[in-house]
Amino acid sequence: MWIGMAVACGGPRTVGEGKNYWGFVSNSSRTSHFPSSILPCTDYHRCSVADIFYRLFDAVSKDAEGTAHGRDGYYFANEGDFTMYEYIAAIGEVLKELGKTTDAIPKPFTEGESREHFTVSHFAAPLFVPALYSPLQ
Repeated sequence: MWIGMAVACGGPRTVGEGKNYWGFVSNSSRTSHFPSSILPCTDYHRCSVADIFYRLFDAVSKDAEGTAHGRDGYYFANEGDFTMYEYIAAIGEVLKELGKTTDAIPKPFTEGESREHFTVSHFAAPLFVPALYSPLQ
């Protein structure tokens, strides 16, 4: 979605200043498509989502009653976070290297771009009216 909008707008775009934070986890071996400043974890096995599920499954298998769950146990995977600006900047760098855009520096969407790219059909329909949404349309 963000890549297509960056190409259509002639460069990477953020919503506002892109200061919102997003958490991340790694679910792969030592490969990453993000700069190390965004994914700083060097021990990917320790940070792996699969490893978290394995540890939780193992704990429940050994002691289901003693393993917190429900109101007493919520499990979140989070290695760290990055701003949307950093994410969009990484997209911009790659698109510029590929010759898909001439500008790699993120800028906020203009009002016209926002109207074009952020419509009900892009977001609300898939979430709230899945029967009306078809990715093939």
